[in-house]
Amino acid sequence: MTPDETLGNPDLRNVRAIRLTFSGVERVTEFEIARLEIVGSTFLKRGIVAADGTPLAGQDTDSLQIASINDIENPEYESPPGVVAQQDRADQVAGIQGVVIEQSLDFTYRGLPPGARGTIFRPLFDRESYIDYDRMRIWVQGRPTDTGRQPEFFVTFGLDTLNVYEYGARLPEEDWEEHVIDFAIFTDLKAALLDSLDDAGASTGTRVSEDGRYRVRIESIDTPPPTLTEVSQLTIGVENTTSEALTGTFWVDDWRLTEPLRDGGAARYVTARASMADFADVQLTYEGRNARYRNLTSAINNFTSDALDISARFALEKFLPESWGMGLPLTVDHFGRDDAPLYRVGSDILVSEDAEREAQARTSDYTVVTLRAFRARQSSNALVAATLDRLEGQITWRGESSGSVDQDS
Repeated sequence: MTPDETLGNPDLRNVRAIRLTFSGVERVTEFEIARLEIVGSTFLKRGIVAADGTPLAGQDTDSLQIASINDIENPEYESPPGVVAQQDRADQVAGIQGVVIEQSLDFTYRGLPPGARGTIFRPLFDRESYIDYDRMRIWVQGRPTDTGRQPEFFVTFGLDTLNVYEYGARLPEEDWEEHVIDFAIFTDLKAALLDSLDDAGASTGTRVSEDGRYRVRIESIDTPPPTLTEVSQLTIGVENTTSEALTGTFWVDDWRLTEPLRDGGAARYVTARASMADFADVQLTYEGRNARYRNLTSAINNFTSDALDISARFALEKFLPESWGMGLPLTVDHFGRDDAPLYRVGSDILVSEDAEREAQARTSDYTVVTLRAFRARQSSNALVAATLDRLEGQITWRGESSGSVDQDS
């Protein structure tokens, strides 16, 4: 293969191993590789916008710079308390004891006007769900600025850039500070915002927590409100809340999800079968699981599910004179399923009232009843055997109903 060829369908998001090939070697040769690194950042520049939302600079601006800083190459750098470097997984597998580097994101802003925001973001190629976590944590440190005053940092996440959850606070200068972001505050704010918008007959708005750190913004009606179940990008930025243009740097480290939910889940499966001589045969199967149940293969849906499948056959000819020689089987098949949501459909707001849960449940019922009539024994009369014995009647009744709610409002 040449350097620009591909084999199969490689995906850079799923790389687990790298192979180095040396060509043009005519004899046994030893190579020494001091360090092999993947360089660059997973974050991209979004640009700078004024306080009124007017774009001031795009993604190619030099006023924002993204770099990394580490404890090996930068003597001024000290890791956050308790944060230690992790040895690369590939090195662990190979048994290699190499240099382990602890590093942070270095975000530089230059000449940021008063009220303006500079942002960078990391796109997520696959939408992520944070619904099974209680909190997000992030370490930040503000470095000295040209005016001696620190701006505010903020992080936002959501499906797009208009409808988002946002957390912000002033940067500490030359000292690490860990911020614990409580997802429950976001969902409570969103529920209050949606209720207030509904009362006012409005579609867009913002809700801010009492301490001013948490914000829920809904600025577009073309996409759903922000939800922890669908996150497609992570944004971090700096806002100049001072009265002068600012130039400076701040560090970001160990941005992670913490405190996974530990509520137990259970699944149930029951099957039973009963026969009543040669008159009836009934089989019942019930399967259920609650919303917190997880296994290795099924998708997470956060619904409490109950499904009931009944199949029955009755030999009604037992009520007829045997001399008639008739077959009169009645079959009944019924399947019902009910999925009650733990959260509002398409949302991350917990459903607390039984009436609301019932209104948002997905239901499905299907019933088929069939009655057949035919000759079970051939007549000795040639004419009857050629006519009536060959006739069969059938009546079928089908009933079906379903209900669902598709979108959070």
